[in-house]
Amino acid sequence: MEKKVFFIIKKFIFTIKKIYKYIYKLGRLRGNLTGKRVDFCARSVISPDSNIDLDEIGVPLPIILSLTIPVKVKSYNYNEMCKIINIGYGKLGGAKYIERKKCKNNGKWMIDKWDLRYCNDLQLQENDVVHRYLKNGDHIIFNRQPTLHKKSMMGFKVKIMSSGLTFRLNPSITTPFNADYDGDEMNLHVPQTEEARCEISNLMHLSKQIITSQSHKPCIGLVQDAVLAWNLITSKETIITRDKFMNLLSHCKEIPKIPPPTIMKKNKETGQMEKYWTGKQLFSCLLPDIFIFKRYVRNSNPEKDEYFDLDQTDSFIDIRDGKLIRGRLCKQTLGVTSNNIVQVLCNDYDNGGYKAIDFLNISQRIGNSWLSEYGFSFLMSDCEPNLKMKQHMDCLFSGANENLKQLREFANEQKMPSFITEGVINRLLQTIRDAAYIILKRELKYNNTFNTMVSCGSKGNTINQVQMILCLGQQTCKGKWFFKKIFF
Repeated sequence: MEKKVFFIIKKFIFTIKKIYKYIYKLGRLRGNLTGKRVDFCARSVISPDSNIDLDEIGVPLPIILSLTIPVKVKSYNYNEMCKIINIGYGKLGGAKYIERKKCKNNGKWMIDKWDLRYCNDLQLQENDVVHRYLKNGDHIIFNRQPTLHKKSMMGFKVKIMSSGLTFRLNPSITTPFNADYDGDEMNLHVPQTEEARCEISNLMHLSKQIITSQSHKPCIGLVQDAVLAWNLITSKETIITRDKFMNLLSHCKEIPKIPPPTIMKKNKETGQMEKYWTGKQLFSCLLPDIFIFKRYVRNSNPEKDEYFDLDQTDSFIDIRDGKLIRGRLCKQTLGVTSNNIVQVLCNDYDNGGYKAIDFLNISQRIGNSWLSEYGFSFLMSDCEPNLKMKQHMDCLFSGANENLKQLREFANEQKMPSFITEGVINRLLQTIRDAAYIILKRELKYNNTFNTMVSCGSKGNTINQVQMILCLGQQTCKGKWFFKKIFF
């Protein structure tokens, strides 16, 4: 008997807890102020797609066929709405249902809903509301939680994806969302009024949010592969044939002015003149005719460098009248940095936001096309130190070992606390790492692919180079060494 009573009490307490949890989730602050539930929205995992525009979001087909936009039937769009109705329910370009106002006998209005699954022969009337499915070019709001600032919720255009179940997002716009592709989920909201769609296109659209009000610099720019590609294209060694030059320019929306070739060479076999262009000429085709830009990049210092004009790294960017005369492009001119080409386009031109997006779209496609054809391989040989590096590091390690022995002997004699000795040893090992970086910078070859990635800013940094090529260095956690024993 006692066991039965105990079991009943336990079950009663369990149900009370479940009810309390349910009521707790429906609180006023939690449910209505800090966050709320809305209709006409979707949520899914994001995945990268560099083939879509920066201001487009790839939406999967199941979401397209579940979200709708209300459109009022008028004389100017009557034929278009009839075509949508004829396509029908559950089909791309069709509609879900129709709303029609009717006046009752008592003078009140009533809304009738006609589901297109069952009403195929319905005759449209003026002022009917057709709830059609999403189509390419519709304005939507894209959001990533937590919504910490204005750039966490921006306006985009719909791009229908026939395959897949994830939202497709261009890699160049992940910076303002602070998003990555390791399982992040994002929200899509569909506006239901003309006023909301107008605000999204004129206030919330990506073209209006490129320059941040916090630091007055662009929040979007080329990343990783595209930056690396343009760094290789604009090098002094790059020469492009006529066929490849025209193929790369085919990614432009409008046909640009094609400059005269830099090199003309007669083919001995055919006897015809072969034309060659430089990578700098290819980039110049993407810029407006009136465009001036000058900047020193990659920590260059022309005052200290005696042979700066003959610098192998080509670290001074000089653009005059829309032509790249000298310089090798990198993250500081194309990435998410201040005083770069994107910022000049936004500030100095009418509709600068749209021009900046078009520039980034075309340059990203050309860069990806270039890399897919020419390739870029990161080899193990790029991480192997040469003989001079090994000799310098042996001398550095031998001197450091002697200093460490003397330091430990002095610490044991003086009975210094362990945290003081750890701090001194850490500083000594940091100086070894800094010295290793100087050796690496002096002895590493210019055409090393690892060095190319780090110097242009596409991926990696100098600490990665030192740790992978020369020495791993002292590993500390919160300024202290790791424990030899692990306690559970």
